[in-house]
Amino acid sequence: MNGDRVWVGTAEVAELMGVTERRVRQILCEERILGAYKVSGVWIIPLYAGMPVIVRRHKGPKARWVPKTRHQPPLMCIHVNQKFLRYNAKHPDREPVPIFAIEKYGNPKDKVYASRVVFHGPSELVHEPYPGCGLKCGSKAWIQTREPLELSDRTTHAAILAEIASR
Repeated sequence: MNGDRVWVGTAEVAELMGVTERRVRQILCEERILGAYKVSGVWIIPLYAGMPVIVRRHKGPKARWVPKTRHQPPLMCIHVNQKFLRYNAKHPDREPVPIFAIEKYGNPKDKVYASRVVFHGPSELVHEPYPGCGLKCGSKAWIQTREPLELSDRTTHAAILAEIASR
């Protein structure tokens, strides 16, 4: 398992698969959706690459649902860079460097840093304490959103390291 999971309910899975919620619940009761579990009467279903993983049965006709493609903005993850946070704590007399890392989920190459992040829509605080889960950088807790972000002091990792080296 990796950190590329998103958790949804039966209604979202039914829409993605192009079937009814009742059919999704039938598949869940047959324990055919990988990683799904029930909490207080509500199904929690993981999506891998945007779709649930369905375990095929070896009887009956082949499933005919076709994944619906819908355009969604990329999932953005915001976490604290611990190295820069410790640097700011050790050097209170200097101008603090930005500590919030913002990246598209699963694509750390597009990472930028900011001192302040403003959310313009719903967001979610995520904690994945298990080994092998979390972001590729090793972070176990982050905020994720698909909504636009307002960033102050936007910069890159290389620019921050150059600024620290020049001090």
